[in-house]
Amino acid sequence: MTQAEQHKQQVPSAQQVEQQLSHILSSPLFTRAPKLSNFLEYVVIETLAGRAGRIKGFTIASEVFGRGKADAGTIVRVEAGRLRRRLMDYYRDGGQHAPVYIEIPKGTYIPIFELTEHNTENIVPDSDNTKENNAIQLNTETLTSSSPKANNRKTKQLFISLLILFAVFTSFWLFYSNYPTEHKTTNDYISQYDLSISDNPSIMVFPFENHIKDSSGDLLAMGLTEDIITDLSRLSDIDVIALSSVLSLHETIRDYVGVAKKLGVKYILHGSVRSDGQSDTARISAQLFDNNSGRQLWAQRFDREITNSLKLQDELASIIVQGMAESLTDITFQNNKSLNPTNRETYELYKQAMSLVNPPADPWRLITARHAFEQVIKLDPAWAGGYAGSAYTYAFHVWWGHSKQPEKDRIHSISLANQALELDKSFGLANSALAFAYLYQGNFEKALSHSELAVKSQPGDPYVLAYHGYIHCANGDAEKGLPFIQRALRIDPSYSRTPFLNILGLVNFHAGKHDKALELFERNIKRGGPSNPGIQAYQAAALASLGRVDEARSIYTLIELQKNEFNYEQWLRRSFRKVEDANKVIDVLQIFADSK
Repeated sequence: MTQAEQHKQQVPSAQQVEQQLSHILSSPLFTRAPKLSNFLEYVVIETLAGRAGRIKGFTIASEVFGRGKADAGTIVRVEAGRLRRRLMDYYRDGGQHAPVYIEIPKGTYIPIFELTEHNTENIVPDSDNTKENNAIQLNTETLTSSSPKANNRKTKQLFISLLILFAVFTSFWLFYSNYPTEHKTTNDYISQYDLSISDNPSIMVFPFENHIKDSSGDLLAMGLTEDIITDLSRLSDIDVIALSSVLSLHETIRDYVGVAKKLGVKYILHGSVRSDGQSDTARISAQLFDNNSGRQLWAQRFDREITNSLKLQDELASIIVQGMAESLTDITFQNNKSLNPTNRETYELYKQAMSLVNPPADPWRLITARHAFEQVIKLDPAWAGGYAGSAYTYAFHVWWGHSKQPEKDRIHSISLANQALELDKSFGLANSALAFAYLYQGNFEKALSHSELAVKSQPGDPYVLAYHGYIHCANGDAEKGLPFIQRALRIDPSYSRTPFLNILGLVNFHAGKHDKALELFERNIKRGGPSNPGIQAYQAAALASLGRVDEARSIYTLIELQKNEFNYEQWLRRSFRKVEDANKVIDVLQIFADSK
C-alpha cells in the first residue's frame, strides 16, 4: 500500500466526523458542560462546511459565548484550554474505543480529524450523501495532514499549513459572503429595526443569575430562563424577546432598563438562584417590572431542594409564568405547553440539535442535527421532540434541493412529523416540517393549513412565525405574510444567525418593494448573517431591478458557480403557487444568462 493510500485511510468522512461529534456531545462529560459543547460543535461544523476561515477568537466569542470583541481573546483562550482537556478526558475514559479522533491543536481553534485503530465497517456514509461526504473529505483531508501524536517537525508543518488554510478560507469567506471584518455592537444595528410593528405588549426575560458555586446552579438558572421564555412564547398576545437575542446583547446585558428601552420592551423579568452553602436547598427569586415606570408588578420566591430534575425546573417555570400572567391585565394565560422529555441528557441534546439546525439552508447542519435528533429518539422514544426535529431536517433537506431521494425523504418527513403530533399535538415544529414537506409537493393549501396550526401552537416562536409569513408569500399573498416575519424579527432582533432579515427581504421583493428588500439583504450581510445561493438570487434581482446592473452581475456570477449544487430556477418554480411569482426573479436574472 502506498503512503498516499495509507494517509487516505486515516481521513474520516464528514458523516463519520458528524457521528463522532454526536457521540461526544451526548456523553456525560459534555452534557454537563453546555458551553464547551457549543464551542466544540461550532468549530467542527464550521470546518466541515468549508468555513474554517471564520474560526477566529472574536467569532467564537460572539457566536458561542455571546461576548464582545474586547474580552474575546481571554475567554476563548481559557475555554479552549478547558475544551482540549475535556476532549482528552473523553478519549481517555468512555471514548477510548472511538472510531474518530477529534483534536483542537494548541495555537489554533481549527479542529483536525483522524480515524483511529478502532474504526470499523459499521460507519458507512449514507448513499444519499456520498457526493457531499466526498467533497467534505477533501477539506478534512487537508486539515488532517498530521496525527494528534505526530512529532514536533510534523506538528510545526501542520501549524504552518493551518495558517495558510486560515488565510485562504478567510479570503474566500470575505469574497463570498461579505462577512464583516469588525465586530458589531448592539448600537450598530438595533436602532435600525422598526420595533413598533406589533400592538402586543412585549417582555424580556433576562438570564437568571446563579449565585451557587457548583454546576447544579448553572443548570437550574439557565433551565428556568429557557423554560419561562418557552412557556411565555405560547401566549398569543405578548411578544417575548428570544433567548438568543438576550444572550447576544452582551455589551449591555447588565443594564436591564437600557436594553429593554432599545427594544421597545414593556415588561422585564429577572431573577436569581441562591444557596446558603450549608444545605441542598436553593432560594429562587423572580421579579417582574414595568419598564416605563420602573414599578415592580409582581415578585415571588421559592425554597426548593436542588436537583437535576427537569420536573422541578418545569414546575417553577409554570408557577412563575402563571403568576406573571395573572398580574398583567393585557395577557391571557393559556395552559397549552408541550410535554418535556424524561431526562436532562435528552433535553440538552435536543437543544444542541435545535441550535445547530437553524438556519436550515446548509445541508451539513441538517445532516449533523439529524443524527442528534435520532439520538434523542433513542434516548426518549415517548417524547415528540426527536421526531419533530428529525422531520424538520428531512423537510428542509428536500425543499432546498439537497436530497438525492426527495420523494422518499419527503414521505419520511411526513411520517416522523405525524409521529410527533401523535405524542404531543401542540408541538409546533412538527407542523412547520409538514408545511415545507407539502410545499415541496406543490400542495400549497395544505402547507398553509399546517403552518397555521404551527402558529396556533407556538404563536411566539420566531421561526414558526417567519416561515408562516413566507408560506403566505408562496401562496401569492406577500403583503399578508409581512406582519408575521416582522413580528419574528421583533422577537429575535439581534441574533445574527437567524434568517429573518433574509426572509423579510424576500417577501418585500415579492411585494414590489425592491429597495426595502435590498436594504434587508445588505443589513443581514453587514451583521454576518446566513447566506445561500437562493438569497443571493434575490439580492441580484433586487439590484438589477434598481438599475445597479454591474453589482447584480457580480453576484449572479457567484450563483452560476454553484448551479450544479443548487439550481435557483428549480427551487423558485417549486416554491410558488403562481408561475408569475417565480418569474419575478427568474426573468430579471435571465438578462445575465443570455449575455454569457
